[in-house]
Amino acid sequence: MTKTFYMFSVFFVFFISGCAQTPVVPEAQTPINEPSAPIQSVDPSIENEACTEPLRIVGSSQNFLRFRHSPSELPVVEAKASEWCQQYEKSPFLQKKRCGVCCSTSYFCR
Repeated sequence: MTKTFYMFSVFFVFFISGCAQTPVVPEAQTPINEPSAPIQSVDPSIENEACTEPLRIVGSSQNFLRFRHSPSELPVVEAKASEWCQQYEKSPFLQKKRCGVCCSTSYFCR
């Protein structure tokens, strides 16, 4: 026990002395009004671009369904997912929805 206590005490002293010798330098503070990263402008041609891709089923199985569509077609996608799952006497559950210019939406049938 004394050997373990002695080793622990030596380690503790080295640890504390190492921390005491390390100077603490505060980070340079940036003013709140000044942004830390440059602001990037958005290309207006991309911003006004609309998804021209028609509604389509990308992948499907008895328990899973994935669509690719425009954001405005979300109610149609929900209806199609419901129809698909009802064929197998199941209910659709939204798994994931990602939207940028076009959307990718996945449903599970349970």
